[in-house]
Amino acid sequence: MVKHRSEAEPPPTNVCEKPGCTKRTRERKFYCPEHIMEDENGYPRMLERKLLEVEDEINKARIVGPRAVDPRGTVTKEIMTGISLVGTITWRRLLKDHVAFLNSVDGAVSSAYLTRLKQEGLIQVRSSKRQDPVVSLTPKGVEFREGASS
Repeated sequence: MVKHRSEAEPPPTNVCEKPGCTKRTRERKFYCPEHIMEDENGYPRMLERKLLEVEDEINKARIVGPRAVDPRGTVTKEIMTGISLVGTITWRRLLKDHVAFLNSVDGAVSSAYLTRLKQEGLIQVRSSKRQDPVVSLTPKGVEFREGASS
């Protein structure tokens, strides 16, 4: 039986690892919200670096077009993961529901990714009755996806 939120156990806590800080953290984090950004090698810095890489990846695709799309890049991996999770799907729905990095970019950028992944033989593209691109993984795309996840 599912417990009501008020009956559920509180999330596990730790004490902030910043010397002198006695604040509790949530969900086993190492630092309290006040000190989390001071962890130079931790998750926030890694996430910040990753987001800057993605921004750079997307900007290159915006400026140069399909040639600049990195078939092994973070955005490509997210696209391939999304397709592998749901199977055949319209490109628009994939971007909206499964690819956070591209769901708010202009059409030229998403088109660059669609074109490049098709050129690389990673995805198959056909048109729906409404003439929207419908994508699915090719056998090469399945191999790529399996290699990327290991």
